[in-house]
Parts: sequence; structure tokens; C-alpha cells
Amino acid sequence: MERLTEQHAKKQDGYYMRCSEMCNKQNCDSCHNLDNVVDRLGKIEDILGDDYDLEKLRELLEAKRDGRCVVFKFGMGSTVYRTWVRPDGRCPFVSVQLIDTVEDLVNAEKWSNAYATREAAEQALRGISKNGI
Repeated sequence: MERLTEQHAKKQDGYYMRCSEMCNKQNCDSCHNLDNVVDRLGKIEDILGDDYDLEKLRELLEAKRDGRCVVFKFGMGSTVYRTWVRPDGRCPFVSVQLIDTVEDLVNAEKWSNAYATREAAEQALRGISKNGI
């Protein structure tokens, strides 16, 4: 997504709208780009909520970029549904496992047959049965 703002050369002066570099208007009140900036800010605030720490967010993003942060599909205490089918294709079933250790959590990320809901696991089983896999 293209940036809508840039930081002033003097950081203490804050940010400005990038479109103002080529704009001949005296103010942004009637400009549709101001609406774009407000809409983008609103979407960001919807994601972050009312209580957030920008420095902590920066730290987390830098850790993710550096490969020091991983987001797991499942969390501690999650119930994971796994599909099982015998090699001959008979007796498909869904098993349930509670993620209660870090080892379970790391393993669950590797399982291609792990689902967050029983419905999703059962749907996957139906697909396996139809395809004869």
C-alpha cells in the first residue's frame, strides 16, 4: 500500500500529506486525499483499538522482519482438530488435542492436518473421501 504521508525533514515538525508536494491548493479542506488519509487512519485505529503503544508495535514489527517473532495459528490452551485416514482410505476420523505445552504448539504449526474447528476438520475429511486420497 502506498504511503499517504511523509515525515518533515525536521522530525519535530511531524508529518505532511505527500500529495501536498504537487498541490496548488492553500488548504486540504476540500481535497479528496484528506479523506483517504482519514480513512486509512480509521482502519489502523480499528485494528489497534483505543489502547496501544506505538513503540511496542515498532519493536514487534522489527522482530518479525528480523525473523525473531513468529505468529502461530494456534495459541496455548487451544483445542486443535486433526484429521486421520488409514492408508487404505478407510475409517477416517477427527481427533482432538489440547495445546498445553510449547512443544505441542510448535508441533501443531507443522501439522498439515490440523484445524481450529471440528467443522473445518470434518470438511477436510469429506474432501479426502471424495478424492480418494
